[in-house]
Order: sequence, then structure tokens, then C-alpha cells
Amino acid sequence: MNAAESGTLTTFVCMATGEFYGLADVYINRMLGMLRAHVHTPFQLICVTDRVRQIDPTIQQIRCDTWTELQRAGMRATTAKIGLFNPDYLPVQD
Repeated sequence: MNAAESGTLTTFVCMATGEFYGLADVYINRMLGMLRAHVHTPFQLICVTDRVRQIDPTIQQIRCDTWTELQRAGMRATTAKIGLFNPDYLPVQD
């Protein structure tokens, strides 16, 4: 039985911190478009971000700027990716 037959939802997660030269929102929406074109089973896209994004409302936004236990002086913003493994941060079911 595949995901569509079982009624399960495949979850995709992207992480966007910073501005990406002002194009972050464009890239996130483009990713959603690619998923819609190529994924033929039910899915959801979650964007973990450090700010509110102007993106498609079907994309769930989770703020990572409160994940302070990983913040250290001199560390890159992308270090927050480690928080993706914390089950308290992502509402994804097994």
C-alpha cells in the first residue's frame, strides 16, 4: 500500500534563514510549485524560518529564532538545522 492508499501525508521541510538577496520567499514558493508538479501523493510543506515569510498560505511556517539552546557567539545561522531533530520543534508524526 502506498501513501495515497493509506491516507498518510508525506512531509517536506525546508529551512530559510536570512534573506537570500531578497529572494527567499520566491525560492520557497518555487519549491512548493516543484513539489506540486512532481509529487503525486498527498504532502505538506513546512518552512522553518527566522522571520515571517510572504509565502503561499498552504505552507506551514515554524519560527526557529526561538531555538536559543543552539546559539553561540560566532556560529552561523544555519546551525539551527540541528533543531530539526528535536521532536518538540517539529509537529511531524512518525
